[in-house]
Amino acid sequence: MEFLYDYIIEQALIVVPVLLVIGQALKNTPKMQNWLIPYILLLLGFLFTIGIMGINMHAIVQGVLVSGSAVFAN
Repeated sequence: MEFLYDYIIEQALIVVPVLLVIGQALKNTPKMQNWLIPYILLLLGFLFTIGIMGINMHAIVQGVLVSGSAVFAN
């Protein structure tokens, strides 16, 4: 997982702990199916990085990377 951090820009690194907290909250939510959590985190990762960086392809790639980091870290 360390190799992912080589590709994530500094601005987007703040999104990883945010997604970890949201993922943990979702995991502790009754009736939340575990298979849905990575997809929700991916969507939120897109939205957060687009909010930080604007709408562009680089932000979408960063969204995938930060979401992957959050899911693999868990």
